[in-house]
Amino acid sequence: MSDHNGFYTVLGRSGVTVSRLCVGTVNIGGRVEEPEARRLLDCALAHGINFIDTADSYGWRVYKGYTEEVLGRWWAGDRTRRDRTVLATKVGTHVRDGPNEGGLSLLRGGAVGRAGRRRRGRTTNEGAGGPKTARSRVLR
Repeated sequence: MSDHNGFYTVLGRSGVTVSRLCVGTVNIGGRVEEPEARRLLDCALAHGINFIDTADSYGWRVYKGYTEEVLGRWWAGDRTRRDRTVLATKVGTHVRDGPNEGGLSLLRGGAVGRAGRRRRGRTTNEGAGGPKTARSRVLR
């Protein structure tokens, strides 16, 4: 990706190039229904916006995690979208009951991954090819 007159920037020291504009998804599953969200995400990507912000608590008007499921279905509709977008998410929020369901515990990270795989009907990461997140790119 070229700079396009400052439209893109490198995210911290990660080496990941993101658009300076970021699509916020807090209202998906509340004020914004899934078909409209898909159109908004398609339009953003068509205009070069490759940075998407979410959290596992978003979509709470339907149920917590609903927004992530909408994003997953959007990615599944065109497999190239995953490679063209960067997902930013929150960590450390407490969205469920239980001693390991909040904060930055490694147990919670594993539980979140397992819950996501269950929602997608998988039991392992094998062949998942999930979206690249800013966090996962930085840690690699």
